[in-house]
Amino acid sequence: EYFHIRCGAHIINLIVKDGMNDMNDTISKIRDNVKYVRGSPKRLHAFKECVKAMGLDEKKGLNYDVPTRWNSTFIMLRDALLFKDIFQHLASCDPSYTSLPSQDEWSHGSDLCQFLK
Repeated sequence: EYFHIRCGAHIINLIVKDGMNDMNDTISKIRDNVKYVRGSPKRLHAFKECVKAMGLDEKKGLNYDVPTRWNSTFIMLRDALLFKDIFQHLASCDPSYTSLPSQDEWSHGSDLCQFLK
């Protein structure tokens, strides 16, 4: 008698999330970087000091993504890509930091970010 009609935004969200499954390794690697920096006040402070030293906008932060919102993945990627050089500097200064994405992973993240934009 009744049939269910999904919201258009929900359908778009499902399509985009399904398409992002192919890039899951890259997204996970970048997410791990964000988690590492934000996982400790000391690491976050060191990260912000590097941002300030390199003359980037220190008010801009790193954001986690939320599994149910593809646009939060876009925001996470966009912000992480902005601080790509900081992550590379962090890798040379912090021996416990071991999850730096490769150049290919950064490139794939950039491509995905442009697509999601």
